Amino acid sequence: MMKYTLLLLSLIVIPFTHSYAQCFLQKPNNLQVTSVSSCDAVVDWSAVTGATLYKIQYKVSSSAAWITVNAGNATSYTVTGLAADTKYSVQVASFCSDNTTQGYSKPVIFQTLVCSAPQQVFITAVTDSSATISWQAKCNSSLYNLKYRVTGTSGWTKVNDLNNTTYKLKKLLPATNYDVQLQSNCGQNTSDWTETVTFITANSGQRPNILVILMDDGRYDTFLPTGGPNWFKSPSINRIAYEGVNFQYMIPSTSQCAPSRVSIYTGLYGHHNGVLNNGNHMSNGTLVQQVLTDNGYYTGFVGKYGQGQGVPKGFNWYAVTTNDFYNDPPYIVNGKDTTIKGNILDTYPALALTFLKDAPADKPFMLMFFTRAPHTPSMPRKEDSHLYENERMPFPSNFYTYSKNYPDFFYGGSLQWKADSATTISNTLKEYQTLAGIEYDVDTLISYLEKKGLLNNTLIFFTSDNGYLKGEHLLQGKEIMQEESIRLPFFVRYPKWFSDSAVIKNQIASTIDIAPTMLDAAGISNTYNMDGVSLHKLVTGEIKRPLFYYEFGGQKGVPSNRGIRSLDYTYVHHYCSSTTEEFYDLVNDPKENTNQINNSDYAQRIQQYKKTLDSLQTALGDTDPIEDISCFLKNIVNTREPDSDDEGVEMAGNLFTISPNPVENQVSISFSSETEEPLSLFIYNVLDQQLFADRFESGSTLNMLIDTHEWKPGLYMVTIKQGNQKFTQKMNIVH
Repeated sequence: MMKYTLLLLSLIVIPFTHSYAQCFLQKPNNLQVTSVSSCDAVVDWSAVTGATLYKIQYKVSSSAAWITVNAGNATSYTVTGLAADTKYSVQVASFCSDNTTQGYSKPVIFQTLVCSAPQQVFITAVTDSSATISWQAKCNSSLYNLKYRVTGTSGWTKVNDLNNTTYKLKKLLPATNYDVQLQSNCGQNTSDWTETVTFITANSGQRPNILVILMDDGRYDTFLPTGGPNWFKSPSINRIAYEGVNFQYMIPSTSQCAPSRVSIYTGLYGHHNGVLNNGNHMSNGTLVQQVLTDNGYYTGFVGKYGQGQGVPKGFNWYAVTTNDFYNDPPYIVNGKDTTIKGNILDTYPALALTFLKDAPADKPFMLMFFTRAPHTPSMPRKEDSHLYENERMPFPSNFYTYSKNYPDFFYGGSLQWKADSATTISNTLKEYQTLAGIEYDVDTLISYLEKKGLLNNTLIFFTSDNGYLKGEHLLQGKEIMQEESIRLPFFVRYPKWFSDSAVIKNQIASTIDIAPTMLDAAGISNTYNMDGVSLHKLVTGEIKRPLFYYEFGGQKGVPSNRGIRSLDYTYVHHYCSSTTEEFYDLVNDPKENTNQINNSDYAQRIQQYKKTLDSLQTALGDTDPIEDISCFLKNIVNTREPDSDDEGVEMAGNLFTISPNPVENQVSISFSSETEEPLSLFIYNVLDQQLFADRFESGSTLNMLIDTHEWKPGLYMVTIKQGNQKFTQKMNIVH
């Protein structure tokens, strides 16, 4: 009987022992203490694999009693409530899920400061003779010493025992650079001086006015200074370029309405201000308009503020419309719902003039004139509705889909261009008629400034929030990094800084640069950690930016992306479930017809761009998006040279292109000629049966998109006849 009993006990004991098996974790390594002040310190350590949580113990080194703190799963913790000028010991332990540990690390000893310097020194309300200095207390300091001097001189003027965290400097010299430092006064001891903060006083009576003119979905290739059609006359817009600087490369931080606009307001990338797509609301950053208001500017806003951003903030005066209508939209003027009849291309400039006329004579002004034009559906003013009807509209030379090495989400969703060639041309005509209204608006504003003698003391920006794809590779919209989406016109006029007709071809400007440029021109120190730089420094070469980091936060059906646009190449990484990348040689392929990502001739350069993207992402404090979406690179082709299918056949000065070839469901046929003679297009099957015929009275250029999904697979002959000439190519249809 005893044997059976012992056996039963052993069966019970064994599983009991296993259920309480202990986990074994190493003690944390690389324990260090940084950012030590007189009242706190930051403790960091390396993560331990498998650790559920960490606990910190600290004590006055001469004491036996430890204070224990649960740090959770973080690997950094700020210890607060410390005594000044005291030596402390600190140690950390990693814990398993059952709250067991292998013990604490070897203690690290540190000593708190006797007295901590103030933090976050700001300069505001700068005039030609005064400036307000403000700062944040550290460790309950209550007395401060301040000193200032003219930059470059050795003698400091000191102000001691200040008991507030603001102080106004007076009797300063105009247009002069000053240095400021602060320290805390802790009785018998003082802290170190803060790092020097520099500001410049205003030039007496000469701080510039500022005017920012922003289009909505305005493309780079619209105006004469950027290669637009010679029949589109926009003398007032062009004047800004011809009497100022024309940045040939202007890229938004994100090519979408809200992110681009908020980058202008804050000078920050979306990953810093919280707006990476139209669904985000600004969560971080300082508004440049508020800074200008606080520093004596009379600030105003007219137009479209940005999706999801509410009413304008930081302005003395504003008037906005609340939808995309051109005619009779609802308005909000200084917080009140208002009805104003008419097309916005007439009402916006009238509202802007109201602001300008009400601006106090003793203050400079800053006006953001953010029109909704030419955003679709474009709607010209009545007097412009018949302009350009006899002109040849610009039309994409690549009005066909990509056939290889393209992201699968390009087609079948929101990015696919659905209009045929005739509708595309009709839409372009209406857009240019609407753009004529923008020229009217700009002329109205510039004429007013010139009449009042204010023009040459006004810093004027003219640009767009983003570009827009309108049929190139049968794509539409923005967000992605195709050239038509991310390249913007950018003209800046300010005679004090820029000579006439300056063209910048070796630097890349961005929307994040507008805010810091305004501060620079206004003589306000940029203490707001903006990502952008002053355009003045780009023009003078003090700062060099031959490439630019781009980001987009994704939307339904379109993944997040990060990329680099340099002067010669574009590299894009899409956050897809499968590797999805693009690489374009903009020197040899400015229309981005061939994605070279799988071309071994570019392999070394592509690798260089990948490394540069990673480095910039780290340097700018950006991180990868949390989730990838299901997408991939379609029709992958590994190649060393572009396929002949992507190239046209040149015949006696004429270019004849069929793309893609082979054809699946639709084909784009393009033809350019040196003559204007009428031409005819015919398509025959192998039985010589005519399946398609069309005639074009003006024959120098032909771009035709044809639906072939109901045609049988096989070989077809495409023939173009012009005068006595006949051109024929084979076309292969596959389904």
